[in-house]
Amino acid sequence: MTKKIVSIFIAILFSTKFFWGVKPIEESKIERMRKIKKGTTYTEIVSLFGEPDEELGSGLVIVGYNFPESQIVLHFFTGESLQGLWEIKKNGEKIIYIPLQLDE
Repeated sequence: MTKKIVSIFIAILFSTKFFWGVKPIEESKIERMRKIKKGTTYTEIVSLFGEPDEELGSGLVIVGYNFPESQIVLHFFTGESLQGLWEIKKNGEKIIYIPLQLDE
């Protein structure tokens, strides 16, 4: 039994990138932002990603984070929790990650 456990451990160890000295690729800031979940608070987002680059809303809390290839836009309506998330690429393409929906 112990031999079997040791064999399994060694097989796992040799199959991992860690053993071979290859560091796992870290997600970039923009990749992590694309995965933010609806309901995440403004405070949580600022603590993870820093202050936004732009305040885009007028009376509403809409902020933007600028990247070389695009801008991530976060919409909080007037509350604290995230309600919409989209990306606007430099070519004008818009990718919606969290569609805006008014809660009824």
